[in-house]
Amino acid sequence: VVQEEIDIIDEITLAETGERVVLRTEKHELGTVTVEEPTLIVAEGGEGGEGSATTGKKAGRGVRRPRSSPVGGERGRLKLTLKIVADVALVGVPNAGKSTFLASVTRAKPKIANY
Repeated sequence: VVQEEIDIIDEITLAETGERVVLRTEKHELGTVTVEEPTLIVAEGGEGGEGSATTGKKAGRGVRRPRSSPVGGERGRLKLTLKIVADVALVGVPNAGKSTFLASVTRAKPKIANY
């Protein structure tokens, strides 16, 4: 079961003092991963920038041109509830934070390099 946690904040206090006071946290069920539907998309990823490969050429080093900046993906707090013990796979591009995520939600101790 995958649930999204949404904070309900006090709008009056926020408007008067600028302080964000959480009144309560609501949970909305996003879906359940089953054998019949083994995939559940809960957020869309962003688009990366051009990277250093586009500037690594020797020719044209002095040419300045505008670069497209990366576009961030969706963010949110999710609560994952495992109803049965199952094999789970984390799939993502390099440097996407898979090991960091695994270390934060489990007792696993993966090697996390400083990039």
